[in-house]
Formats: sequence, C-alpha cells, structure tokens
Amino acid sequence: MAAVFGLPVMRAPRRSQRCSSTVNILAMVAIGICIVASAEFGREKTLGSTVADVSMGAIDTSMTRASGIGKLKISSTTDPRRLRGAVMARLNDGEEVDMDAAGIRAISSALKSLAIINTRKPSEVQGCDGSVEFRRIKISNATHNSNLTIVNFKVNPSMLDDIGHGEEIRVSRTTHVGKLGGTIFRLLEGDPSKRLLMRVMGAEATTRAIKGLCVARFMLEEQGINNRILFSPKFVRDGELSVVEMTIGMSAS
Repeated sequence: MAAVFGLPVMRAPRRSQRCSSTVNILAMVAIGICIVASAEFGREKTLGSTVADVSMGAIDTSMTRASGIGKLKISSTTDPRRLRGAVMARLNDGEEVDMDAAGIRAISSALKSLAIINTRKPSEVQGCDGSVEFRRIKISNATHNSNLTIVNFKVNPSMLDDIGHGEEIRVSRTTHVGKLGGTIFRLLEGDPSKRLLMRVMGAEATTRAIKGLCVARFMLEEQGINNRILFSPKFVRDGELSVVEMTIGMSAS
C-alpha cells in the first residue's frame, strides 16, 4: 500500500452510527491523554536536563542489580548498545524485561536497543517483542512535587512472525499521535490476526510511534479487549536511509 510520512490513506470500515460515535469518543479521550503526556515529557527540559536521571536512575546504576531485581530505568543519556546487552542478559535468564523511559531521547534509546537485538541477532538466538503502556510516577525534590507520565516497556522473546509485508504506516515527527492510535486501534480491532508494518526515523518520530501504540492499547482496553499490542522492531534500509521498521500485531491473550 502506498504511503507517505504521516498516516496511510485508508477507507474507514463500515460501522453503525453508534459504534462510530464510541470510537470518536475514545479517540478524543486518547488525544487528551497524549496532550497531558506530551506536556509532562516536555517537563524534562523545564525542570532541568537531568530530571530523568534523578527521578528514574541512570542505566549504569540499574544494570548493576542482581538478576531479577527491579527494572531497567532508561535516561536521556542511556547508550542503546549497552542497554541491548542488559536486555539480552535478562531474556537469556528467562525473565520478562521491564523498562521505564521518560522523554524523547530515553524512549528512542529503548526502542533502538530492541531494534539492535532483532537486527544483529545470531541465527540461533530468538528475537524479542515489546509492548508499551503509560504509567505515572511522582517526582519530588527541593523545589518541585509533581507527577510524570512515563512509558513502560515489557519485553519478551519474539512471538510475532517477521512477515515482511502488511498494512504500512509511516510515522514522522509531525504525525498526530491521537490519529495514529485511532488508526492502529481500528485496524487491529477489525482483524486481531492482522499484522501492520510501521516505519519511523528519528527520535521525535519514534516517540510519537510509541505513544500511538499506548493510545491504541488504551482504546482496545476501553472496548474490553485486553490483548496486548506487540511490536517487533528492526533496522532496515529505506533508500539511502536507515529506519526502524516495526511489525505490529495483537497477542493471543
């Protein structure tokens, strides 16, 4: 399907007026969540460049813990290659990897680490899938007491097939997060076995893609569908550029 950076042109599925109204209401709620989340992600700059490190801990500290204790906390300075090693170590131990990231750079680093695993993995090593959702934590220091919306990643051995085809969505730094989440929601709700291909390039586009997945999951949950939305990222060539391509689908349960 031909696509341009933004969202693909698609025919909306036929629905009753009542169902359409429900989807519109969910989209409005999701957009509201995104506005709040965007403002809080932006607070990383207004409160100082080290707020992610102070409130969540740097990856250097997180990776020194004993196996199975705590979660990986991603900061704006996290090296995706080092994070990749920490994720692989936990996956090899049979653990689900739990990661928190707040801010554009931290979210981008988290996704890049998973893309590195799936792109460079040896043939005998299984890749990984991720799922995401919004979480809130409290930030307290001498001058500020507030809540911060973060993105929580759950990573497990790969369950999605590397199909290499499917409905293609390209995300840019100007893509509307609410519309993106609504598009993913409609495609997967109509056909749970469907696979999507999403391509992103750049930290801002990556953050919008991940937030769009969070919104789509929220909309599915509001409809009583508790299956997780899984994504399996890898690096691919798009002409002369290297971009992240994510295979997206719903979990079996």
